[in-house]
Amino acid sequence: MATVQIAETKSATHSVENAVSEMSAQVSAADLANSLLSAQSAVATNYVNLRAADSQVQLLTDTVVAYSRTMTITENQYAAGTASRSDLEIARTQLRSAQAQLAGVGVQRAQFEHAIAVLTGHAPSELTVGRVQMSERGTGDRGTAVQGESEAGSRCIAAGRLRRRRVADRLSS
Repeated sequence: MATVQIAETKSATHSVENAVSEMSAQVSAADLANSLLSAQSAVATNYVNLRAADSQVQLLTDTVVAYSRTMTITENQYAAGTASRSDLEIARTQLRSAQAQLAGVGVQRAQFEHAIAVLTGHAPSELTVGRVQMSERGTGDRGTAVQGESEAGSRCIAAGRLRRRRVADRLSS
């Protein structure tokens, strides 16, 4: 009778161990899916921020061009005696401020691009996301930009698939 109880206890223990093992595998798969979703979300967020930075770069570039013209006009007016020194300094300050903002947005864009590269398993120097030039109506010149985006998107998808395979290989071994 004691042998039967020991066999039943061993069988029950083995069943519990199998159930725990199966649950552990399910938890690992859920953790992997959660990590993947989190990484995809981070890539998407950085991509949207990158495109917003592109719009800001275009706007600030146009602003710098306009302020440069204003500066030239104000310098000519100052030389002719029709503008004051303060008018000249205001024009100079506006131009320099716009140039500084443009440089700052350029740095932000580079940071978003680098984040996308790192999140997709690339070195920042290996991934370049093409710029989108905004048209007069703000719809964007999609000709070459779409090609660059689709290439970058394809690289991101391929990198994600490779990472999933590597993680699956690690879990199975």
